[in-house]
Amino acid sequence: MFRALIVSTSLIFSTHCAFAQTDMPDLSDIVTIDLIKGWTLPDQTRMAAIRVTLAEGWKTYWRVAGETGLPPVFDWQASTNLDHVDYKWPRPEIIVQDGLQILGYSHQLILPVLLTAVDPDAAIGASLALDLGVCREVCVPVHVDLAASFDRAQGPERLLIDMALADQPKPAAAAGMTRAQCRLADMDGGFHLSARIDMPALAGKYELVTLETGRADIWASAARTRRQGNMLLAELDLMNYTGQPVTLDQTAFRLTVIGQNNAVDIPGCSTFE
Repeated sequence: MFRALIVSTSLIFSTHCAFAQTDMPDLSDIVTIDLIKGWTLPDQTRMAAIRVTLAEGWKTYWRVAGETGLPPVFDWQASTNLDHVDYKWPRPEIIVQDGLQILGYSHQLILPVLLTAVDPDAAIGASLALDLGVCREVCVPVHVDLAASFDRAQGPERLLIDMALADQPKPAAAAGMTRAQCRLADMDGGFHLSARIDMPALAGKYELVTLETGRADIWASAARTRRQGNMLLAELDLMNYTGQPVTLDQTAFRLTVIGQNNAVDIPGCSTFE
């Protein structure tokens, strides 16, 4: 059940400098994807993980993919005895390619997932249809179907999952954040957002801010950030794909501050004038 599945696809698209299709390596030399069995928690939820292993020079993307990336899409509908899934994303790398900023992972992504069963006494028959992008000079949209049975027994690769869990962004309070405020201003095609985050600076050379609105029809640009003492300021644009009037719920916003060695997860953003 827990075997690696080789990914295949016929779609290739260019970013900046694409190979000719005939020059593309076999995808079995680029990426393998499998499900890792973890353990059962005291509340009977099952910890597991999705493992994406990449060839040298290739990368895949975080849930917010950056300016040109392909965020992954997960479909668990064919599963049995599965109520819902929670994703425990490890901190992404900030990768600069051809002057563009990409949020993702090189070498390997271990994505822990917490599976909640309908019947906690029975095994979960997990069936995942996964779409994601892997990129080097070209980007390849990848589709793979994975299946595994998760009972109460512990799997042999717990250490990999533990390491990924330890690399999650810190909760806001643990990072010393006291307040996150946002202001939205109408602009042609969407909104301009200004954010103020009261939080000590993260160690390292940079602090990148990302925003998730909770809406698939809203695209967020890369943020421009600067410091004023203990306050991190960010400016970005939100573009409305539909062209129809929309109202954004700031309590559903999710800000992430990503530093060189750690990150901070900030749910919600109150309004300032």
